[in-house]
Amino acid sequence: IRDMLELMIKDWKVKGLLGKDIDRKMAEQLFSGFLANMEATYSYQFNGKYNQEVLCVLAEEEMDNPLRVDEVKFWQQYCARPVIARTTTGNHHTMLLNPCVSSLAEIIQKVIVRFSHERTKHS
Repeated sequence: IRDMLELMIKDWKVKGLLGKDIDRKMAEQLFSGFLANMEATYSYQFNGKYNQEVLCVLAEEEMDNPLRVDEVKFWQQYCARPVIARTTTGNHHTMLLNPCVSSLAEIIQKVIVRFSHERTKHS
């Protein structure tokens, strides 16, 4: 598995799916997190719909990927309210690293302020 992961890391870096500053250890941690997330996602049973605001942040560099799933449509099936979609710089991994993370933080901050104002109006 480690040899296969090494090949995948090289391939992802060439394709721009992983930042060049991500070393093998960080890539292994990301991959382990991905596997844990997939296991949790597919084993989770949710009854009903989530009835709060949901923000779906999309990675700009992945918008043209033909294998990309429609994340908003995916999350909407679990939400009673419309999912709010915003796009940020980077890809799924690099959006959490400098310099892309500042754009992500700005998006999250704006949505938090918006949600706070809406809750204040309705309470």
